[in-house]
Amino acid sequence: MPKETVDMYMEGVASQTCVVQDRIVGFPVSIDYTVLYYNEQLLNQYGRTVPKTWDQLIETSEYIRNQTNNSTIVYYNGLFDSAENGICSLYEFLYSYRDEVNSPFPKITSDEAIEALEKIKELKNRISSDDEFKKEDMYTINALTSNNFLFLKYWYMPGNPVKSTLMPGKKEGISGATIGGYNIGINIYASKEKKEKAIEAIKYIASKDIQRKYIAKENFFSPIPSLYDEDEICQIVNCNYYKSIQLIGRPFNVMEDYDAYTNKVKEYTFEYLYGDNSKEAIDALKKIDDITRIYYLSLSTENSPAGLIVFILITATIVIMLLSLSFIFMKKFKPYFGFLPNIFG
Repeated sequence: MPKETVDMYMEGVASQTCVVQDRIVGFPVSIDYTVLYYNEQLLNQYGRTVPKTWDQLIETSEYIRNQTNNSTIVYYNGLFDSAENGICSLYEFLYSYRDEVNSPFPKITSDEAIEALEKIKELKNRISSDDEFKKEDMYTINALTSNNFLFLKYWYMPGNPVKSTLMPGKKEGISGATIGGYNIGINIYASKEKKEKAIEAIKYIASKDIQRKYIAKENFFSPIPSLYDEDEICQIVNCNYYKSIQLIGRPFNVMEDYDAYTNKVKEYTFEYLYGDNSKEAIDALKKIDDITRIYYLSLSTENSPAGLIVFILITATIVIMLLSLSFIFMKKFKPYFGFLPNIFG
């Protein structure tokens, strides 16, 4: 592929979704991303605005629920199900708790991750329920089509008349949206002739002209960021909106077996979310961290002082053992070692 095409895509989500072990394995065709759908009629009716933080979403939901006293309305669906949505919801929520827009994904046992996981449980307990949080796609789609909701998290659907906005975050200006969509690659086992034809097809599909015509202008999210600097595109779509979407990829590069890893992550997360209140967020996050961690003793006390303590004990024991050898050369102790020559001391 031409270097200029590769560079054009690497500026966007391709660096998160199409690179495995430092090798580019495909190109994104279009991007799906998660949004917050909101019921504009209910918000206007009760004089509330679209929330930009999770705390605002909770406060608005509780206020309208108290005003309507309608238990059938979905105030927030969560989408923390056992399918792929569950891992997407978790990772984008953790990402929404970073300190700055350009901050990296929080470490899995960091204070930010602990606070995020605790906020998910608070969200569920205050404006939703275990059963509702576990519901899958059709539950959300039915709520959308019936207009019987206040807030719903789901994938962006171009042409849907329901209003949507960026997912909330810990503070205004910070959010997180899972990357979805379609990538295209070439079968490594194809013949040389087929590979060459496939390369020409990908060059065409990945070209800026095609992306501009069929993706960006049709209000799909193009994986070429520079398109949203063009006046031609910005006259048709809200370029500032697309530039403000804060995308996060799924953890497919953490372990070779993505399914095994994410199933364990969901298991430990759901034990905390749906278990009794005695469980702590940090315990779930430590279990997740343990999935990929190889433990060894280190003199660094960053994670644990155990390595330094063991080193001191072993060193002290060796010094004592070496010093004890001096007894065999002392005359007053020599009778006690008479049964073996000094060389066996």
